Amino acid sequence: MKNPFNRNFHPAVGEAETLRPGLRRIVAPNPSAMTFTGTNTYLIGNHAIAVLDPGPDHDGHLDTIIETTRGSGGIEAIIVTHSHIDHSALAPRLAAATGAPLYAHPGRPGAIESTDAEFGIDRQFRADIELADGEILSCDEWTLECLWTPGHFTNHICIAWQEENVIFSGDHLMAWSTTVISPPQGDMGDFRDSLQRLSQRCESVYFPGHGGVIEDPHGMIAYQIDHRLEREEQILAELKIMPGSAGELARRIYRELPLVLMPMAGRVVLAHLIDLEKRSMARRHPSGSEQIFTLPDGHN
Repeated sequence: MKNPFNRNFHPAVGEAETLRPGLRRIVAPNPSAMTFTGTNTYLIGNHAIAVLDPGPDHDGHLDTIIETTRGSGGIEAIIVTHSHIDHSALAPRLAAATGAPLYAHPGRPGAIESTDAEFGIDRQFRADIELADGEILSCDEWTLECLWTPGHFTNHICIAWQEENVIFSGDHLMAWSTTVISPPQGDMGDFRDSLQRLSQRCESVYFPGHGGVIEDPHGMIAYQIDHRLEREEQILAELKIMPGSAGELARRIYRELPLVLMPMAGRVVLAHLIDLEKRSMARRHPSGSEQIFTLPDGHN
């Protein structure tokens, strides 16, 4: 399938841009190799506003959100797609400044608290109100449906805006790049299942957490399902040649990837390996500080 990714996205960072009636986007000033141009904060509604993904803890970004919503009926709700610091860290300060309740999905019970240290997790984050899968938030201007889509992170949600037939896809689907699946919070099987779930829906446009609009979401979903299957086949082919750790396999597969991104590639390969192990298609063997993966007996 043709590569659908588009990096031609040059937003005015720190300014509110109207995307359609009742929807504005403010790109936070946190560009990086992992966040592209920065985190997209969405303002849904003109009077009673829902703020989706307040973004990183940045004074200027907080001021922009508050100033942009000044004169409206106020912020009705603050919603976080998942508790990575580039999406959630500003949420408590915005809630304190506006009095708006903070909503998020809890993820699997105990999952976030029990995990080892992992880059990017917002361990201080706590929602005022936990959203359930399928739960509806509504006011006169919008009806928002919570869709639990674990894979990138255990408490990741997408938000369907029913009146506009669109989905806010967070980091689950983005127009500029695939998402990182990093265990233990990232789970490749969950990610694949969440893609399949979205493929059954009818929304025509996705607004992601980073980068530009996804104009053909079903084409993007199909591409990413195929991409994950292709990566799985590459890993199995490499294991047939020689066992290896996730890092070693990543270096053998991602030959032209910049070195700065290789650790993240290793995390994605590890997610694939864990998924293959669950399906009895790979085995792991502790070896020093790294775990070596092989094909099961009789599969070489």
